[in-house]
Amino acid sequence: MNPETIDSTTPPRPGVNLRALLAVNLVLLALLVVVTLGGSWAGANDDVRPRGDFTMVAGPAQGTDSSIVYLVDVVNDELTAVTYNTSTKRIDGVAYRNLRRDVNTAVRGRQAPGR
Repeated sequence: MNPETIDSTTPPRPGVNLRALLAVNLVLLALLVVVTLGGSWAGANDDVRPRGDFTMVAGPAQGTDSSIVYLVDVVNDELTAVTYNTSTKRIDGVAYRNLRRDVNTAVRGRQAPGR
């Protein structure tokens, strides 16, 4: 084709725009289905950690000027203690306990011999 013969004012064919729009909508619909159903498929996996429900309590710590924040995750039965380090401006972990394991150990220790 000769470049002088191409008319830039000629509109594209209407069928081309409609097909492109339809294809984009189908891709977006498929993506929406994957994202929506993906959450329920991931929830069926036993390796997925459940979303926590947290309670925070602050208190003084021995041997330091800063306070410690105790974070208790009641869904996953975990306790984490953190403090804010003013020199590095970071949150530092102080301690971690798995409360479920601690309770199971305490219960086993109380059982009568032979049980």
